[in-house]
Amino acid sequence: MDLTGGLLIIGLLMTLIGALMVYISIQPNRQEIETKGGGVIFIGPIPIIFKGSRKWIITALGIAGVILIFIFTVSQNPNIIGW
Repeated sequence: MDLTGGLLIIGLLMTLIGALMVYISIQPNRQEIETKGGGVIFIGPIPIIFKGSRKWIITALGIAGVILIFIFTVSQNPNIIGW
C-alpha cells in the first residue's frame, strides 16, 4: 500500500471517530456536568481564539502559532515536506 492509501484510511478513521464523538455528546446525560472549553478558527492564515479560561487561551495560542508557522513555511517552500 502506498502513502496515499494509508492517509485515506487514517482520514476515514478520524472522520468516523469524530462522528461517533458527536453522537455520544448529544445523548441525554443523567447528571449535570460543567464544561469549560474554547476553540480556534482559522480564517485564511489568521487564527481567531474564543472562549475558555486563561490556561486554555494560552494553550490555543501556542497551538495556533505552531499551525501558523507550518502554513507559512509550506506556502513559501512546498518541497520542505515533499509536496
